[in-house]
Amino acid sequence: MPLFTIIIRATDRLFLVESMDTDEDAKMLENFRKKGKQIFYKMTPASEPLGILVEGGYYFMYCLEGDLCYMTFCEKSYPRKLALKFLEEIKKEFELQYGSDLKTKRLTPYAFQKFDKFIQQTKKLYKDSNSMRNLNVVSSDLKDIDKILQKNVSDILERGVRLEKIQDMSEELVHKSKTFENQTKKLVWNQWVRKMGFVAFICLFVMFVGLFLYWYNV
Repeated sequence: MPLFTIIIRATDRLFLVESMDTDEDAKMLENFRKKGKQIFYKMTPASEPLGILVEGGYYFMYCLEGDLCYMTFCEKSYPRKLALKFLEEIKKEFELQYGSDLKTKRLTPYAFQKFDKFIQQTKKLYKDSNSMRNLNVVSSDLKDIDKILQKNVSDILERGVRLEKIQDMSEELVHKSKTFENQTKKLVWNQWVRKMGFVAFICLFVMFVGLFLYWYNV
C-alpha cells in the first residue's frame, strides 16, 4: 500500500499536507521522507508531469498538476497502477475540498494537514493489492504505466548537483563573455581615437602647409 503521501505547492515548495504514520513506521520511513523532500526541491516547471523514482526496494510516484505536486511512496512490489489510481483519487478530492482556498487564501506550511484524514481512509482501500476492488483497478484500462518516466532517486539527486555545477559554469561563462565584450568595446574605442587622432594630425598639417604657402605667396 502507499506508505506515505505528501502534497506541496510546486511554485514555492510549500508543504501543504504530509501523511502521518505510526511511530514504528515513522522511524523506518524517515530517511525516505527526507529523500522525497529533496526530490521536491529538484523539480522545476519543466519536470515531467508524471514520474516514478526508484529507491532500493521502494519507489516514489509523483504527479504534477498545475501548481500542485502529489507524491506517494510504495514498496517496489506494490502495483504501480494502484499507486497511480491512489494518487488520482487524492488529487481529485484535494482539489474538490480546497481548490478555492488555494486561489484565495494566503497559505502557511501544512495549511491543509487535516486532509490527512482522507488520505488515511483512502490508504485502507488500497492496502490489499489482491482485493477484488484493487484487482479490477490493476486490470482496468488505465494509463500505460510502462510509458511513465522512471529514474533512480540517486540519479535525480546527483543530477541536481551536476546541474548546479553547470549553472555555476554558465554564470562564469556569461561573466567572462561580458568582460570580453567590454574589453572589445574599449579596444575598438581606443583604435577609433588613435585613427581620428592621426586624421586630425594630417588635417592640421595640410592646413598648416596651406596657410604657409598662402602667406608665402602673398
